[in-house]
Amino acid sequence: MTEIIHILQALQEIAEDQTIPKNVRTTIQTTMHALQQTTPPRMNANKALQHLETLSETTNVEPFTRSQLYNIVSMLETIQ
Repeated sequence: MTEIIHILQALQEIAEDQTIPKNVRTTIQTTMHALQQTTPPRMNANKALQHLETLSETTNVEPFTRSQLYNIVSMLETIQ
C-alpha cells in the first residue's frame, strides 16, 4: 500500500506543474483516481497503466516529465 502512496505523490507533483499541458494533467488525474478505487491494488495498477499508456502517444510531453512517467510506470508494474 505504501507503493501506491508514493505513486500518488509522484503523480500529484506532475499534476500540479502548470507547465504540463492540460491533456497530460487530465490523464494524470484520471490515473490518480484509478489508483484510489476500492478494487484490489493490482487491478487499480493495471487501470492506471492503461491511462498512462495513452501518454506514450502524446508528443507534447517534456523529456523530464516523460522520465518521471517512466519511473511511475516502473513502480506500477511492481504492484501485486
